[in-house]
Amino acid sequence: LVSHIIAVRRLCWGSEDLYTNRERDFAYVLRQERRRYRRDRETEMIRFGVVNKYSSWRAERDSKQQDVRCFNIMKKRFVVASDDRLIPLNDIIKKSREFHTWETLHRLSALAPLMTQNGWQAAFFVQTLPSRFHSKTTVKNGDKKFLVPNKKWDGTMPDDAHAWANNKHQNLRATLSQLGYEEGIDFMAVRTVEPHKDGTPHYNYVVIGDINFLDEFNRILHDKFRWSDDADGNESGAHRRIKVTFAHGEEACRKIVSYAAKYALKTYLPEDMHKTKEHKESHSRCKAWRQTWGIRAFSFMGYAPVTLWRECRSSRHAGADLDIVRHAQDTNWVEFQNEFINIGKKNIKPIHEMRINRYGEDVKECVGHFMKETNTIIAQRI
Repeated sequence: LVSHIIAVRRLCWGSEDLYTNRERDFAYVLRQERRRYRRDRETEMIRFGVVNKYSSWRAERDSKQQDVRCFNIMKKRFVVASDDRLIPLNDIIKKSREFHTWETLHRLSALAPLMTQNGWQAAFFVQTLPSRFHSKTTVKNGDKKFLVPNKKWDGTMPDDAHAWANNKHQNLRATLSQLGYEEGIDFMAVRTVEPHKDGTPHYNYVVIGDINFLDEFNRILHDKFRWSDDADGNESGAHRRIKVTFAHGEEACRKIVSYAAKYALKTYLPEDMHKTKEHKESHSRCKAWRQTWGIRAFSFMGYAPVTLWRECRSSRHAGADLDIVRHAQDTNWVEFQNEFINIGKKNIKPIHEMRINRYGEDVKECVGHFMKETNTIIAQRI
């Protein structure tokens, strides 16, 4: 790998007319090659049939080595605080991961009370991908289950399987929008992406809305995922790929939210917060799986932008008297979400600025939000 990187570096530096500044950056090329190399090696492990718990021992080792490299780089770098203290970047990274976990948990916990306030119900959908995406299948022998090679597998890797399912997910959202359903007003939902034992992803949906919408969501989900145009519709057992459970009451909603987020949160919780050896191993394997294939855990539908939440929580001057800022600083996502809906999406506009990055490219960055009704700018920085 190192010799290959050196050759690429020489090629890039010697051909200024053929390569951009980004492609001539050795660190960038190294990251891309390392990412490609990890995926190629994990592809080999899946084809050899040795992935039995989310990811292989190779991917887990590579993930830990990446953490060590990051730690060694960041331990030499500091942030200067306003009182001239030097804060190690490693401490900031650790705290940021913890805050991200608590923030995600807080957003998820808002579903149950929002469901009650709107007089809605909740439904839990488990979407399993077709058999051709699975390198292994489960067989039962008495009370025990075993993973064995799947003869129907067509060689699809987890990232391509996720891309196929994510395209169906985007079609689902587009169909709901075309039918006049507005996210946040007519329904809210959370999608989590989790790995099977063989590394193939599957989707969990937690949806809240009135019973008519939940029935419509169920129909469209079956239409998009089961009877698709790529010869999956007649697959044996296709009717079992989507499982639906309806829940009544806040407690039932909390349970399905907790279940849907269980494996996804294993990735984000710091390792020292996992109590058992099994949980730590699951955390390590899930984290390696997401890093290797570049798969995000959560997708929120109908939620207020998390960037607006963070801007309101960090606001020191402008907009401090607004209810939406007060709810954010009180760490009350339920009222924050209600105020976001009351203000209206059309009355909250993101503020973008153009800047030039280190590679000389023009990029657009969101730096804040403008409240049309009050002519107030909410931003972490301007």
